[in-house]
Amino acid sequence: MFEENEPKPKFLIVDGHALVYRAYHAFPQLLDKNDQPAGAVYGFLRILLSVLRDVTPACWLIAFDDPAPTKRRLKYDFYKANRPEMPEDLRPQVETVKKAVAQMGAPVKQMPGIEADDIIGTLSRQVCEAGQYDVLILTGDKDSFQLVNDCIHVLSPNSTRDRAAKVRQPLIEYNPALVEQKMQIPPALIVDFKALAGDASDNIPGVTGIGAKTAVALLRQFGSLDGIYQAIDNDSVADVRASVVAKLINFREQAYVSQELARIDTHVGEVQFDEAACRVSDYNKPAMVELLEQHGFNSLIKLLPDDEFESGLQEALF
Repeated sequence: MFEENEPKPKFLIVDGHALVYRAYHAFPQLLDKNDQPAGAVYGFLRILLSVLRDVTPACWLIAFDDPAPTKRRLKYDFYKANRPEMPEDLRPQVETVKKAVAQMGAPVKQMPGIEADDIIGTLSRQVCEAGQYDVLILTGDKDSFQLVNDCIHVLSPNSTRDRAAKVRQPLIEYNPALVEQKMQIPPALIVDFKALAGDASDNIPGVTGIGAKTAVALLRQFGSLDGIYQAIDNDSVADVRASVVAKLINFREQAYVSQELARIDTHVGEVQFDEAACRVSDYNKPAMVELLEQHGFNSLIKLLPDDEFESGLQEALF
């Protein structure tokens, strides 16, 4: 199979809606040559094609959220209730993105009642357990940090500039050490962090009055959400401010509800890893060129892979 120190081929999983929204907000005024909004299409494809060029994955899949109510939303009606409806000018762009990735031969996974995060989490676990690939999750959403381990890394668009080098690295690959450097806690505690500090973007309440700094300090001191409440139950929190302890006690149930909402489900029974369907293969390059020319995105054409897309790699692997 593979030598112990030999890098494994990559399985690229793309968080479709997260990347579409990231591109939409990055290019809000961009119109195509027909004067139609197209920033989401341009930004999504620019990132995806650049990653394909740099990563050369052996397998890939694009996961999208479905408009049907999710299991979390059906159980907790406040979950993501603060999110506005998809902008009208974005809807047709999402369909164009799906058309483009289909022409490139990328399998698309979208399931009623199942969030894309749960598809990604389940598939990532299954791929790693199979042992043949390492996983790269391409997303603009840091929720996936909780999945990061030695097999699963997150590729995230970078919005900061390296002042020393005076350049901006377009993407950052987050391994466990880099997640901990950024968040001040390891990936395994990301869910507990959200249980305490909440997540305004998903309307996850956390513990009312507990902010990010306090959440990190508590987790570093007690090791987990359970560890915090075990210390409270054992009256072992004398060095924690009384006001913080009071909040933790008053909003204990809310903390555990928030933990449940924040945790990505990695055991969705309806999701099954189909290696053959996900292998990168030839694609309809003329159709992709035509699609890009229709929008006037000629600069993206040079990023398109050759017609025999990764065929050499496939022959070598399979």
